[in-house]
Amino acid sequence: NNTEETPSQVFTSPRNHENLEQTDQNETQIPTKMRALPFVSKDAKITIKITPTPTPADDEILIKVECFGLNFADTLARKGEYPDAPRFPFVPGYEVSGIVVGIGKSVDNFK
Repeated sequence: NNTEETPSQVFTSPRNHENLEQTDQNETQIPTKMRALPFVSKDAKITIKITPTPTPADDEILIKVECFGLNFADTLARKGEYPDAPRFPFVPGYEVSGIVVGIGKSVDNFK
């Protein structure tokens, strides 16, 4: 069971793992696994990992990410130089675009 991939393997064949599939206009199936780009420590090698899909906490949403940007703040966070970055390890994601597919119990402004 391969849990790591190089970026070229993922981006040349983006549908090579279990993905979210549209079953009809109102229903989206959520897979049990997802791809993530964790920053594990300062300046560590960046490797795409296959991880379990999280369940949103009461105050969170789950987004099926269609596009993401790795911006300047993310690069500073990877170096440990961004003051608002979470502690290592973390998955960066200051810029994402996608579809909300899961909503926590306390979230009331998303449908």
